[in-house]
Amino acid sequence: GLDYTLATYMRFLSVTVVCMLPVFVPPMLYLRQKFGEKVVPLPENTVELIGENKNEILRLQKDELLFIKAVENYIEICFIDSNQKIVSKTFRQTLSNVCNQLPFLEKCHRSYLVNIDTIKEIIGNSQAAKISFIVGEKEIPLSKTYYKHIKNRLV
Repeated sequence: GLDYTLATYMRFLSVTVVCMLPVFVPPMLYLRQKFGEKVVPLPENTVELIGENKNEILRLQKDELLFIKAVENYIEICFIDSNQKIVSKTFRQTLSNVCNQLPFLEKCHRSYLVNIDTIKEIIGNSQAAKISFIVGEKEIPLSKTYYKHIKNRLV
């Protein structure tokens, strides 16, 4: 003999939800605070490079990164370690994604991104130019397309 309408059903739901909020909200807030993800900002001069595969994260000082080379679906990251030796790591990532992650890098060739701050000099003319670095004996090609831009950025 009871008549159920949409209004009575909505009133039942609202009363039930209002009564249950004090029971469920405090534990949920506590658990979120206790186990939630904490975002810690990176130090000012530190950069973070993230690859596509699981656990591919590389944190470096900005002035330790020399260049990044594209090799098919991978990138080779060349940087200076604590012993002042050039080390390279390979990540699964594209050069365009790296360019978005690290906007301070400049394109110097279709397969290379370079850190302008670590360049020692440009060897040769625009036809066969190479970039040499402050540390190590590595040289990378400099395309004639990007020659003027890189040369102007060094000055």
